[in-house]
Amino acid sequence: MLFIRMIGQDLRYGGRILARKPLFAFVAILSLGVGISANTAIFTVVNSVLLEPLPYPESRRLTVVWSAFGSEGRAPSSGPELISLRERSRLFDQFGGIWVQSGALTGKGEP
Repeated sequence: MLFIRMIGQDLRYGGRILARKPLFAFVAILSLGVGISANTAIFTVVNSVLLEPLPYPESRRLTVVWSAFGSEGRAPSSGPELISLRERSRLFDQFGGIWVQSGALTGKGEP
């Protein structure tokens, strides 16, 4: 009971101090709001990217195979490489390929 009374006294005292200095109260509340929202946003990204498993069955068994050919350090495997890997590999159950293409949309007509 004494503890609850002391907390009430502390809250009233803090309220009186903040009421005397409204600019300080505004800055303090704004800082807390920005800090809490930044923390929430960062945790949401970290949780979805690093902590949650991928939305695939047995996602811990997925891997990416990069090609070492070409002028870049790593690139997605080409179609013939993928077929060759499927035929020769005994380490993987299945192979799938994805190729990303970029383009420019400039409006009407040819870009």
